[in-house]
Amino acid sequence: MVAVRHRAWHWVLLLSLLVAIPLASQERPEIGPGTEQGTPTDDGPPGESPVNPCAGKADGVRCPDDGTVCTRDICRAEQCRHEPARDGHGCEDDGNECTDDICAAGACTHPMLDNETPCTSDDNPCTADQCLRGQCEHLILPQGTVCAEDGEPCTSHTCNERARCVRSVALDGAICPSDGDCCTRDICQAGRCTHQGVRHGTPCDGDEEGCAKGGYCLWIDGRPQCSVIASPAGDAGC
Repeated sequence: MVAVRHRAWHWVLLLSLLVAIPLASQERPEIGPGTEQGTPTDDGPPGESPVNPCAGKADGVRCPDDGTVCTRDICRAEQCRHEPARDGHGCEDDGNECTDDICAAGACTHPMLDNETPCTSDDNPCTADQCLRGQCEHLILPQGTVCAEDGEPCTSHTCNERARCVRSVALDGAICPSDGDCCTRDICQAGRCTHQGVRHGTPCDGDEEGCAKGGYCLWIDGRPQCSVIASPAGDAGC
């Protein structure tokens, strides 16, 4: 009988311990940020004010930057102020060549440039590269616009209706720049300016250099020369 009572008391004691352990864990205070045993918070000790960078500083002294180029970061009445910078001051580029990047009322703005402001070329001589409503456009030039020069007076390069630069050749026989010789004809042939000798006996009393009043073009040594004689010798021509 004593042994039975002893075993019953043993079970009562064991159950009491099992109940007491969870209760003890629930009553334990939790350690964490801001508590006496935890890590202090970022705000610092209670009641401490943030550091004033302008305390005791004169007006106009620079203070911490607010990160924008369109404000002036200066002390006023011992407070850090971020006053608007001068309007028109340059600011961050928006990557658009047809807008300006300027400060206005303390903010970075991007107003459109004037229409017809030149912009990046598309390397097509038959387009006009200019800003239009804030965008770089490549406007087709009128048909017939000169688009290139090759130094040859008997050719021309003009734009067609498809904005392509097209080379044209002058008709054979078209007049081209003079070589200054009275005894040559300055005409286009196959797209080139040629200077062909005139017929033997052709008058050469023009205004060009080497001309003579009352003179005639005479073929001498294989080329025509302006000479003053009573009458042309022979009737040979070029």
